[in-house]
Amino acid sequence: MAIVGPSGCGKTTLLNIAAGLVQQQFGEAKVNGAAPRSGQKDVAYMLARDALLPWRTAARNVEYGLELSGVGKKERRRRAEELLAAVGLAGYENAYRSQLSHGMRQRVALARTFALDSSILLMDEPFGALDSHLKIQLGELLLSLWEQNKRSVMFVTHDLHEAIALADRVIVMRPEPGHIAADIPIPLPRPRNLNSLQVNSEYHDLYQHIWSVMGNV
Repeated sequence: MAIVGPSGCGKTTLLNIAAGLVQQQFGEAKVNGAAPRSGQKDVAYMLARDALLPWRTAARNVEYGLELSGVGKKERRRRAEELLAAVGLAGYENAYRSQLSHGMRQRVALARTFALDSSILLMDEPFGALDSHLKIQLGELLLSLWEQNKRSVMFVTHDLHEAIALADRVIVMRPEPGHIAADIPIPLPRPRNLNSLQVNSEYHDLYQHIWSVMGNV
């Protein structure tokens, strides 16, 4: 599920509520049937910044959440190496944050998020600061990793192309007060190729529809 809307409408707040970091003021929030709580193991959170620990290598950063969860050293390393290879960083296991480009750091953060067994992934504009080519490249990587186990994803973005290309549903939010204005299904077949969608007429119809809803925000 992708969440779009203007700045200040509550997109990140919605993720923080799901993560148990913020208490909602009205209504009821549930995650897997229970009230959200901080530190819940069935939720993983990927921020807009890579938030890598600079004193840890790429592999040790991917291992971090697993280490906190009590996963053994050999299994942590095996999973870290497997995921770093999946995001195109085989051979960079021992590189530190300062030795990696911005795009490479986001790949490490993506691998770290998927290393956890969490059934829900919260992603707050994780590719927002990247150039268009890298955004498409990492979007493809996200879809590839997602296809392996199809976990639930809440993905905040300002990029309508990214929202439509990745999601099964696009939630449009409005401000003052923050609320959901529309819940739009995305029936495009999977697996998807983000570049090929540019010549898909159904994609363009969806883009125009969501844009028209956004235009009334």
